[in-house]
Amino acid sequence: MNKTYKALLIVLSIVIVGLGVVLYMQHTESQEVQQLLEDEKQDLTDNLMKLRDDYQSLETDNDSINRHLLEEQIKVETLLKEIKKVKRNSYAQINRYKKELGTLRAIMRSYIKQIDSLNTRNQMLMAENEEIKTQYNEEVKLRTELSEKATELESQVALGSRIVIEGLEAVALTKRSNDTRRARRAVKIRTCVTLKKNAIAKAGVKVVYVRIIGPDGFVMANAPTDIIKVEDKNIVFSASREVNYENADVELCIFWDSKTDMAKGTYKINVYTDGYELGETELYLK
Repeated sequence: MNKTYKALLIVLSIVIVGLGVVLYMQHTESQEVQQLLEDEKQDLTDNLMKLRDDYQSLETDNDSINRHLLEEQIKVETLLKEIKKVKRNSYAQINRYKKELGTLRAIMRSYIKQIDSLNTRNQMLMAENEEIKTQYNEEVKLRTELSEKATELESQVALGSRIVIEGLEAVALTKRSNDTRRARRAVKIRTCVTLKKNAIAKAGVKVVYVRIIGPDGFVMANAPTDIIKVEDKNIVFSASREVNYENADVELCIFWDSKTDMAKGTYKINVYTDGYELGETELYLK
């Protein structure tokens, strides 16, 4: 009886030891599994945090895409909070989290493609706009140059169409219309000139004006209302005469009668027509 009892005790001891070993091994294995799952969880957390940063770094001017990016960032934050709350991990949870991480990554890649496409399109549009702007500036420059050339040509034509003169001469006359150099005998001044032939000058009636400035520096005018415009300036003239200019030489003389005794000294005589000066000369009376 004692032998049987002893044998049972030995068997029971062996069973207990075996169970202990099995339980220890199971516990150890469970810890290892939990550590692996914890490592997986940490890896998921790190990847989600990186994904969140990647979402935040995406930039676009498209408001619709920006709204969707914000929604995806909120999903990432929500999943991070959920993972941090889990106390005991399981393969099923870890696999679910991995699947959601994969989905979020795939969505992000699609937005990256859309943003890249928009950026490329924007760059193309900017390049096209720059090209159009360059062409426009070149056209404006060309038009400006043409306008300047046209203005210059008009100026040259205007100058070329002006009448030129020769033989401008002024003499003082006595009462009997004899030439004199003496101021006390002079009663009038005769100014003669030849309008030269100019094929491109405007033909027709021309009014030729004479302006006489006395030795005292004052214009010798018949009336203060005798005013003409020359080179955008109003000036007083002394006498005038109409002639018919037919693009051929025209000789003419203009007379100015003095209403007072003429002073000794130098008289400056200028001749004008069509708003510009034809020439000038001087007359000295002693």
